[in-house]
Amino acid sequence: VLFILRFLINTLLRHLQQNFWRRIPTLKNIVKNIYNDIMHIKTFIIIFIIAFISLNLLFHKICLISIITGFPCPGCGMTRAFVNLLTFHFKDAFYWSPSIFLWVPLLIYGILNRYIFKCSNKIFTILLCITGIITIIIYIVRMITLYPDNAPMVYYENNIMHLLSYGLSHIK
Repeated sequence: VLFILRFLINTLLRHLQQNFWRRIPTLKNIVKNIYNDIMHIKTFIIIFIIAFISLNLLFHKICLISIITGFPCPGCGMTRAFVNLLTFHFKDAFYWSPSIFLWVPLLIYGILNRYIFKCSNKIFTILLCITGIITIIIYIVRMITLYPDNAPMVYYENNIMHLLSYGLSHIK
């Protein structure tokens, strides 16, 4: 974790040293680029919002993996961890999802890289893969140590696979 954070900070500092003022776009250009990106994926955003609301209303959950299988996904607890991080409850954020401390700096680096520095995506892609692998390792450890009794690594009993298997077993 410290290695990745140190690497992100060193990369950011390296970018700052290389012709910093000539490479920074104007605020108008940054806003224009963000707007263009949002317009490019607006259909996905609308579908995501509709799915989010529908899942929450129907299942009182938003995790599709948990709704279908009943098992927590590698990202379980990430939303609660992010909220705790925003409110400076770092211990609680770590409890809900230890990998939040990798994802937030990576997100900030990705936003800065996309809209301000406009550098190669190769470093970001490598960091994204490393963070994903670390998240999966953390997930496996948490499944071994916390599942199924401790939140957020709990089994969702009203999952679709369970309901289907229960329904099919009672058909004569």
